[in-house]
Amino acid sequence: MRSKPVFESLNGLRGVAAMMVVAFHWSLANALPLHYGFLAVDLFFVISGFVIAAAYEARLRSDLSLAQFFAIRFIRLYPLYIMGTGIAFAVAMVSFVLRGGVSEANVPAFAAAPYATLMAPAPPLHGADATLYPLNPAAWSLFFELIANLVYAASPRFWTMKKLVAVMAGCALFLLASPNFYGGGGVFWSSIALGLARVFYSFFAGVAIFRLYEAGVRLQGLPASLVIVAFFGLLVAPYAIGVAPVGLIGLPLLVAFAVNANPSGALRNVFADLGLASYAVYALHAPLHGLMIAVLARLHVDALISADIALWLTLAPLGLLAARRYDAPVRARLTGAFNALHRAAFARQRA
Repeated sequence: MRSKPVFESLNGLRGVAAMMVVAFHWSLANALPLHYGFLAVDLFFVISGFVIAAAYEARLRSDLSLAQFFAIRFIRLYPLYIMGTGIAFAVAMVSFVLRGGVSEANVPAFAAAPYATLMAPAPPLHGADATLYPLNPAAWSLFFELIANLVYAASPRFWTMKKLVAVMAGCALFLLASPNFYGGGGVFWSSIALGLARVFYSFFAGVAIFRLYEAGVRLQGLPASLVIVAFFGLLVAPYAIGVAPVGLIGLPLLVAFAVNANPSGALRNVFADLGLASYAVYALHAPLHGLMIAVLARLHVDALISADIALWLTLAPLGLLAARRYDAPVRARLTGAFNALHRAAFARQRA
């Protein structure tokens, strides 16, 4: 049985990463020198690779089909994703009503809505510079993570350590050769190749860390609090260090150390709550920010920075509430419905 501290330390790290993504996206980045704040998303991918491999690799090699795995992952991601998308669409609808018609600002939102309900990217209405998810731009990483999940799950026996390293090396070379290394990778249609390289490198790095962990090759665990400090240190590292060492070396090493960290006492509970809130924080932060901006504009209040700070401070409690009161029960219902359909299909096959 896998030790509980492995997941607790990674959950805490994931929660802090979600808050750093928000700080980087908002004006808080002006107060905090988050030079590499965008790499917090790549940390999500590394953690995802480790956790997915730990939770499903053995089952994928035995009795878990690709369709079942996809359903599990889709149910995990969809409820909070569609909640955030719904908030963003509601803001666009209110803007439509108040302005008395469709404006250039809300055209992408309306055009994206049919695709967004299926968690699919919207067509590039404004050319290659268009975002994949106009309603909730941060959803690009969920889409790319699902792709990496399915590529891995489709052939778990194929992914030997040599092949994992080969794919990681290829992705690293592609990223290093790109004139816009990491910049906006995955957010825009023009940067899909960069996004795929980012997710495949980081996700398979997480899978490789799990394989090494299973084989008994483990780095000496750091104190759990020091893991968080080290992560923050990577994000504020000087530009002179370069994005490649931080993203390609620093983040996987951080996860490799973190899997052996052992939070205890009150810190264990904090890490657990941060992990539980992390996905809600990430999925909802852009739509909630759009809602806040719309409200401030309607009230003719010019206090964006103060409002950003206030919303940032309340995001973790809001995320925790959304995870417990909305996400958990909705996923339980969806899982029950899927299991019932699966049992019915199995019964028909045996009849």
